[in-house]
Amino acid sequence: MWFLQFSCVLIVFIQLSQQAAIDNRIVNGQKVQSIEQYPYQVALFKKNELICGGSILSQKYILTAAHCLVKPLEEGEEISCLPSPDESDSSFCGKTAVTTGYGWLYNNEPTTDLYAVNLKIPKINKCPYGFHHMICVPQQKGLKGICHGDSGGPLVINGVQYGITASGIEPTRICQDITLFAFTNIIEFRKWISENSDIDEENAYSNNPKEDYIEIL
Repeated sequence: MWFLQFSCVLIVFIQLSQQAAIDNRIVNGQKVQSIEQYPYQVALFKKNELICGGSILSQKYILTAAHCLVKPLEEGEEISCLPSPDESDSSFCGKTAVTTGYGWLYNNEPTTDLYAVNLKIPKINKCPYGFHHMICVPQQKGLKGICHGDSGGPLVINGVQYGITASGIEPTRICQDITLFAFTNIIEFRKWISENSDIDEENAYSNNPKEDYIEIL
């Protein structure tokens, strides 16, 4: 059973000039003490209900899952560069990534805080049938992972965003029992993102990322 429906990449156009207060809302992860630790993270709401996460691509664009389909209400610091053009679609394999979100905790407990969790990506990216263009991460030691509400959030490695929280296999409908986590593989959509946002090849690889964009983990 899927706890999140399959998704592709969606870039949501927003006007970040309107200030919005952060109304804070991952399984067995760590509570984030300050949004400054993950300044690219945003929360997506529909009728005052948190439904997804996302990451700030630039001042006008948010990167999230296609099935979220809502306007983000949060403002934070932009994330910078996409994966470089010469990276293979498996360059993330064997590495540890961090993912953040406002979703359900252990035993499906809701929260009003942002949480972060480290996930070990397998050395070989093997996905079940139907998980196309995905980074697939099996159940982790300590039952760490993601759950409802984390969809659309970023999967980051060393300051570069490689994945978007998308779906998972949930046999018991309980967060800690999820056996597989799937993230949309940004490398396979990097060109499309550049062509359909204001993140072009020139500014995506600036020598001064902090002055232009914050790297996506």
